[in-house]
Amino acid sequence: MSLKCALPFAAAVMLTACGGQSIEENIDLTPPATRAFLDHSDDLDRVNAIPNSAFSAVAMGTATFEGTTAMVFVTGAGTRTLVGDADISADFDRQIVSGRLHSFAGLESGVDYNGSFSLSNGEIGGTRPNTFSADFGGSLTGGGVNQIVANGSIDGVFKGTPVRGLTATGQTDFVNFNGSGVVGATAVSIVAE
Repeated sequence: MSLKCALPFAAAVMLTACGGQSIEENIDLTPPATRAFLDHSDDLDRVNAIPNSAFSAVAMGTATFEGTTAMVFVTGAGTRTLVGDADISADFDRQIVSGRLHSFAGLESGVDYNGSFSLSNGEIGGTRPNTFSADFGGSLTGGGVNQIVANGSIDGVFKGTPVRGLTATGQTDFVNFNGSGVVGATAVSIVAE
C-alpha cells in the first residue's frame, strides 16, 4: 500500500475508533444559517403547540423573551431568507411590547448581516388580552454590499398559562433592497420563550 493511500485510511480508522462513531455522526455539516432556520422552524412548531395564554394570565408584571426570527424578502434578484435573534420585552402593567430583531445571517448566502430592526408602538391586548401587535423598522447590511431597509408590523399571541412564550407573524410595509423596492411578499416570523 502506498503512503498516499495509507494516510487517509489511517485517519479514518483513528476517527472511527474514537467512540466507535463515524465522522458523519460527530460533525454537523449543515451551514450555520441553515441550522438556525431549521431550529427556528422546530421552535415555532413546538411553541405553537402550547395553548394560547388564558386571558387572566397576562394581567400583571413584566417578562423578557429570547428567541429567533425569520424574514423572507422576494427581490428582483431572487428570494432572500434571513434568520436572526429576537429579544422581546412585555410590560403587562403598561400593556406595551418592545424589542429588537438582530444578528441576521442569509440562508442562501450564509452572509452575516449587521444592524437590526427595532419594535415600536407595541401594544398588548389590542384584539384580546393575550395578543399583541407592534411596528418594526431598521436596516441591515450584509457582506458590506447588500443593504436592506425595511419597516412593517407584526401580530402575535402569548403562549402558556402562566405565560412562557410567544409567536408572531407579520409583513413589511416598505422594503428597499440595494436601492430598489422589493417585488412580491415579504414575511416575518418570530418565536421566543
